Amino acid sequence: MRSATCILLLVSVLPDAAANSSSAEQINNQAALLHEAGKYAEAESLYLRAIQVWEAKGPSEQAAITISNLATLYRQRGRHGDAEPLFRRALAILEETAGPASVSKMTTLNNAAEFYRSQGKLEDAEKMAVRAIEITRTLPEGDVRRSHPLHTLACVYQSMGRTGEARRLFLQALELRERNLGPEHSYLAATLTNLASLYIAERDIDAAETMAERAVAIWEKTLGADHLNLAAALNNLAQARRLRGRHAEAEPLYRRALSIWARAGAGNTQEYARSLCNLANLFHERGKLRGAAELYVRALDIFSHTSEPDGNQVNATRRNLANVYEAMGRHTEAAALRRTSALVAQSFRAGR
Repeated sequence: MRSATCILLLVSVLPDAAANSSSAEQINNQAALLHEAGKYAEAESLYLRAIQVWEAKGPSEQAAITISNLATLYRQRGRHGDAEPLFRRALAILEETAGPASVSKMTTLNNAAEFYRSQGKLEDAEKMAVRAIEITRTLPEGDVRRSHPLHTLACVYQSMGRTGEARRLFLQALELRERNLGPEHSYLAATLTNLASLYIAERDIDAAETMAERAVAIWEKTLGADHLNLAAALNNLAQARRLRGRHAEAEPLYRRALSIWARAGAGNTQEYARSLCNLANLFHERGKLRGAAELYVRALDIFSHTSEPDGNQVNATRRNLANVYEAMGRHTEAAALRRTSALVAQSFRAGR
């Protein structure tokens, strides 16, 4: 069930970015603000500058934070090959320079856990999220930072199909965030977005729509109209509307989400491809077969170029495209896709 969309707030701004802070701290903090605002190219340039300054001073906990932030940015933009070595490097530095209860280590483990979840390396992701939770136990009982690895472990369990455990952890994180941050904070929107995704998978459409509507409103207010996190919430809201049969409302929501991903340079990600599939499903349901086929083909092309694609999602897309081709009278192509799908499904079963 790796296709679940999980949003994580990944920027850890260094403390005390005051006038007497070092140059690298100031650059990192400026980059982190740009990162959170969705200005990814500018943030990347500043993170790289900060890392150059840190490297001249030798390994440090502060340097690891900046490296982790850059890795997080690359992960969000689908540059997984660039992200993984940076996460490994940041964690290695933190093992050397930070204490066992370091919040910086917790944040980096948390971010790395979400990265490995997105790559389908769920056992690695679970171990990192559990380690992060262990560190948060040194924090005060009501500290909102306790919610971050709870949220991430919930995402991992959602991807594992352990929906009951995922729901429990999401609700714990939601309660901590709402109690400490109020009803309109971006951290709250992250958990609402993921709960909406979980409820869609469970076909609890009322709950999904409520969560997605709240998440969209918060993201628009806190991060503006062009942020990647808003795209995921819009996709969830579109899904809820489509499943209600409200296709005319769902289509512009899908298109808006896809436009945000594309403008942010994330048009090569699995999240973007999954949203293409969702819009293709809507077109298929409305009898727009040519448009549905084109979208499924685009999605399959993106999946084929991503590292660790979700095999179940890819195979479902093949089957859906085969159904569309059959309805269009393209029987030979439909049969070829079904043969490939059957062979892949057989290999999945053999590998269990």
